[in-house]
Amino acid sequence: QTTVAEWLKANAKEGARIGYDPWVHTKDWADAATKALKSVGAQLIAVGENPIDKIWSDRPAPSDAKLIVLGDEYTGQGSAEKRAAVADWLSEKGLDGAILSALDSVAGAFNIRGDDVSRTPVALSFAVINGDGTADFYVEPDKLTDEARAHLGNAVRLHPRSAFAPALEGMKGKKIAVDPERAVAAIFDKLAA
Repeated sequence: QTTVAEWLKANAKEGARIGYDPWVHTKDWADAATKALKSVGAQLIAVGENPIDKIWSDRPAPSDAKLIVLGDEYTGQGSAEKRAAVADWLSEKGLDGAILSALDSVAGAFNIRGDDVSRTPVALSFAVINGDGTADFYVEPDKLTDEARAHLGNAVRLHPRSAFAPALEGMKGKKIAVDPERAVAAIFDKLAA
């Protein structure tokens, strides 16, 4: 019945410092919570490590499901064509690249599916589509079958998912499109650092 930002505004005490995981919450969420807390003299603070992860003793192992390739007959357009369309848009806007962090956006852009999230056909991954139509795809290497590698092709550079955050730091000085409604706050923090 109320947003988290409204609840924080109503319940936070002046001087409170409220921690949040910037890899879990979107930029828009963090901005709304920051504004709400500021109005009552409190602060939203990004934490370096999620405290829940530290105490989650029976956390399930990450999925080892392989990527599933969807043919053009199911998607209507090849992933190279999709990347070319994004590259054209980037060129029109004077941008160097676009970050895809919403899992359904990554799946759609590359015509792949996964089984990492219950009842949602996505793989835990990130992607950067560059202005020249190439892409950098950040996914666990053991998820890639020979079929998936062939499908992605030579214009898609493959990286472990853990390499995504350091790669953001290497984008300093570039103009990068990121959706604040769907991308986590940590991406913006890394790009701004």
